[in-house]
Amino acid sequence: THVHSARTTLLLDDSPRKAHLQPYNHVCIREYDASLRRADLEVLHAAREEERARKEDEEERARKEDGEQRARTRDDEAGTYDATLLAVVGVLDAVRAESNVAGWIRRGGLWGPRRGEIGGGTGDLAGKMWFEDARVMEYWAQRGRAALERLGIPVEHGVES
Repeated sequence: THVHSARTTLLLDDSPRKAHLQPYNHVCIREYDASLRRADLEVLHAAREEERARKEDEEERARKEDGEQRARTRDDEAGTYDATLLAVVGVLDAVRAESNVAGWIRRGGLWGPRRGEIGGGTGDLAGKMWFEDARVMEYWAQRGRAALERLGIPVEHGVES
């Protein structure tokens, strides 16, 4: 039988107030609000439009005998879906190897590659949540992708319009 305690318990929630009694067991995440949903839908629609245009280009090239037309290239960078869930998978992958979840969070574990910067009181991390830092989010999202890949679980956006 496994005994649950502050060492093994983790609360995943978008409200810092809910964990005020056990702040070091709380992995606070960004609230998935209407603006994030809108951004995800914009990425979805752009991807669908790009796929439609790519298919049209392929059909047009197939019709042209001289092969002069070249595939168009995108100058603008594609948007990305909200990576919070991938980042959470990355965090869970990290804490599963920890013997003390609360201690790991207290020591700055959520800050991943910037962990050493929080202890020194650097101004740019003071008062910031881990998910507000793009470098930290990318670190955890990449770790989450890798964990899912190891498990044979495909990474799919799951966004529907």
